[in-house]
Amino acid sequence: DDGASCVLSFSFECDGGKWGVRLGGTQYAVVVTTFEGGLAHGVLRSSDVLLSLGGARLPLGHEAATAALRKARGRVELLLHRGGRQLFEAAAGKSAPARLSRLEGFAAASLGAEGRGFRPGRK
Repeated sequence: DDGASCVLSFSFECDGGKWGVRLGGTQYAVVVTTFEGGLAHGVLRSSDVLLSLGGARLPLGHEAATAALRKARGRVELLLHRGGRQLFEAAAGKSAPARLSRLEGFAAASLGAEGRGFRPGRK
């Protein structure tokens, strides 16, 4: 891990299975850990900041984001910021909504109009 800050998009097939992720944070949904056997294991990393699910901005805070993950069905895209919370805050400004808006704009430009980007298992 080189410590670089980036926005990534992952595609998940949700069939009601468990994500296997513990989230923390009150202003953002931050990955604390993942659990073996869950959808997120081996894909998400500790300190990833979740931005959107299925093209919709995730609610602020870990409780609301966890509820949104539980409701997800079918193929969904998860957009996240990787590089740690401190890099996330430095990259995107001072207020939580402003950070999310700026990173979503960056993601749209860097991942393409359809929101496609890096996928697990592909380089």
